[in-house]
Amino acid sequence: MVRTGETQKDVLVTEAAPLAAAAAEANGTAVEPFVRAFYQHVALADVVSRAASDLSEAALSIWRLAAERPAGRPKIRVLSPSAGEAWVGERSIVQIINDDMPFLVDSTSAALTGLGFDVRLIIHPVLNVQRDGAGRLLASGPDAPDGSRESWMQVELAGVIERERQNAVVDRLEAVLADVRAVVEDWPAMREATAQIAHAIGSAAAPVPGSDAEEAAAFLQWLDQDNFFFAGYREYALRDGDLRIMPGSGRGLLRLDDYLVFDGLRALTQTSPDVQAFLRAPQLTTILKSSRTSSVHRPVPMDTIVVKTFDQTGQVAGLRLLLGLFTRASYVHPVDEIPLLRRRCSVARSAPALPRTAITDGRCSTSSTPSRVTSCSRSRKGSCLRSHWGSCTSRSARASPCLFCVTRSGALRPAWFFCRATATAPRFAGA
Repeated sequence: MVRTGETQKDVLVTEAAPLAAAAAEANGTAVEPFVRAFYQHVALADVVSRAASDLSEAALSIWRLAAERPAGRPKIRVLSPSAGEAWVGERSIVQIINDDMPFLVDSTSAALTGLGFDVRLIIHPVLNVQRDGAGRLLASGPDAPDGSRESWMQVELAGVIERERQNAVVDRLEAVLADVRAVVEDWPAMREATAQIAHAIGSAAAPVPGSDAEEAAAFLQWLDQDNFFFAGYREYALRDGDLRIMPGSGRGLLRLDDYLVFDGLRALTQTSPDVQAFLRAPQLTTILKSSRTSSVHRPVPMDTIVVKTFDQTGQVAGLRLLLGLFTRASYVHPVDEIPLLRRRCSVARSAPALPRTAITDGRCSTSSTPSRVTSCSRSRKGSCLRSHWGSCTSRSARASPCLFCVTRSGALRPAWFFCRATATAPRFAGA
């Protein structure tokens, strides 16, 4: 009889499971259900193209790696054809045992791709496990219903990772997974900080109209409605002309004070005159592009939300900085419904001399320089809009740091919609 589809996969896995159990040095009875769980969600083509013995050895390899793991730390191993394991074949294998948490697969895949590797397959069962105080595996799967959740990831890469490079691969993955852990652990604290900032804005002694403060608070609340991926938080104090990090304020990727979000931002006296002017201006909230690429979730330049604090005289006293990524949902959110941006959009549309082509066909005006476009989109004066109106299409967004852009269908979208995957995204999208 010709085996077809899932039947062939089931037969191969059924053959592989007892082979792995027989070869296991200990806990052989637990290995067999693990092998079935290991391949449960693997695509049919990635199973039926292999021999049952290779499937058995691959699953048993990661099982042995997971036999012991220190609490709170990932265990990582790189295997190549020179490792002496026949099942590896002509590819390289990365195996990771870690606590289960969000963003593991996408962050790991991005890190390996960033190192120049071609990721061919990721097998990623998440298991309940029970370990003793020394990290030794006692039970897994159905035998550990009340155990902690662990991620057991096996990544197949095309080609060979030379032995001298394997340590560098492990070091990079350890750093990325440490970043993932920091973001996940501090996620509630970063959301809470955002809520506190939004609440405090209304009572701040800021030299801005109350309606502007209300709009800024609404924008921060909008971020927390699945529109922003929180990667870091930090507080700065402005003292004697220098921005200084408030000790212990960092969360997520910004736990360590030596993590620079912007080139030269920590020392105000070393920044450009434009940045100095921005920091001293009575502008409450600003959206900026960081000079850093995210190591967690999506490997793109990160977005920052900067909220100023003011002293009793109305002078800038410091900054509250949120670091992260606008989510995919925010990319397609109508500008008319986004706090801060909706007001600028309304002003732009009501400008009497606004070129209609800017709304109808998405063409970028060539009469304004990028700096004037930025000033225009941040201005509330109709005269500025009439004189220096400019809008960006996806081609021009990289050069023109606008607050919002016009699509070819005539819809207004936030500027970060167009620069989500470009390393040369605009540094300013001021509000």
